[in-house]
Amino acid sequence: MPEFIVEKCIERVDNHFKLALLASQRTHDLNTGASNPAQVVKSKGHKNVVVALYEIAEKKVCVHELFNLLIGRCKEYMKGNAGNTCNSSKGKLQELLNFSKEKLQGIQSSGTDAQSSHKEESL
Repeated sequence: MPEFIVEKCIERVDNHFKLALLASQRTHDLNTGASNPAQVVKSKGHKNVVVALYEIAEKKVCVHELFNLLIGRCKEYMKGNAGNTCNSSKGKLQELLNFSKEKLQGIQSSGTDAQSSHKEESL
């Protein structure tokens, strides 16, 4: 996979962890046939994870929509496994189930602040 794709993705998504989550969601969508991949990359025979990264880098998919799909998928998973969680993690489960767009905005702004302070420290 060419490094420039990841570099372009990082310009659009502010941290590597969030990029991995979004690429995972898009790859899941592609694997389940939920939507059509960008034809430019698919015609080259790349795997779906590379197609997902390309689509994120080239703004072929909406990052906020991917994040909302990811949260929805996590909620469904957690509801299905709620009986299997231990008592100490029920608060975390409830926090995930109550996740809102306002919290997403807070995470995005704090991630940008943390990156800028990290860059200042390294100088």
